[in-house]
Amino acid sequence: RGDQKRSTIILQNVARQIVQKMGIRLWWVNIPRSLPTPCVLIGVDVFHAPRVYDPKQKKKVAPGSCAAVIVQINRGKPNESNQIELFTKTFAREPGNEFSLGVPLMETVSTALRVLDVDPKSCVVWRDGIDEGAERQIAEEIQGVRDGLRGGAPVGGGVGKKKRTPLSFVVCQKRIDTKLLSKGVPNESDGMYSAPCGTLVKNIQSLRNETFYINGTAPPFSTSKPVRYIVVNNDEEMKQVPLPELTWDLCHDYANWTGPIKVPAVVQMAHKLAELGGGFADAGKTIDAHKYKNKLHFL
Repeated sequence: RGDQKRSTIILQNVARQIVQKMGIRLWWVNIPRSLPTPCVLIGVDVFHAPRVYDPKQKKKVAPGSCAAVIVQINRGKPNESNQIELFTKTFAREPGNEFSLGVPLMETVSTALRVLDVDPKSCVVWRDGIDEGAERQIAEEIQGVRDGLRGGAPVGGGVGKKKRTPLSFVVCQKRIDTKLLSKGVPNESDGMYSAPCGTLVKNIQSLRNETFYINGTAPPFSTSKPVRYIVVNNDEEMKQVPLPELTWDLCHDYANWTGPIKVPAVVQMAHKLAELGGGFADAGKTIDAHKYKNKLHFL
């Protein structure tokens, strides 16, 4: 009986993953009502391939990396359709040029809006794998997203009459030294355990930008690290949107995990897609973005 129950659970999980790969939602999460919809949610990550030995150069060299951009549409009507609206694209990047993603972001966003047929009222970007000090690259990527929301035309281009879409741009940093520890646990010394899952800390600020920390997981026998979120751009129209709440809600939206993850679902999907494309010999160049529209093929 135990083996049969275990087999049933395994088969159910496999069935769920197949359904999810086809782009069918298994659950929904609530998002703040103050977020203007339809909204474009974007996740960006880069996979850095490990260095490999080159017999010609007789040393280890860095192969090409893979950048992944996930564009997901939220129309604010969760129960009208079970189909995920998603457009994904990968880009092969040369060593040392992994962070200049302005043009790839413009191409992906403009194509996604056209393919998914949406006129967004707002846009939120979560960018993983970049340092707050990379100001030039961040500014370039913000401008790339803005150009993409305008239909691919740069500022001063041919579609200047289109109204600007409000944009928030958030940098995610997982490799940090900060830890959030618990206090006041009965019969335990302070600092023995991690802060509870979902703990939000906003009073540790960076020098230039609004910052908040979210403790996504709380393992029982170790102390986990939170994720630092740095809001490098937040347009006036987005000031009423609680970005920490939206971020935490989307941490529960990842299709291949039963509990909350450390980053929003679009960022985790970008990580998985970049890792998949980075394992290809061409660093993901042959992945057909249009063929896999509305498909979570990379889970």
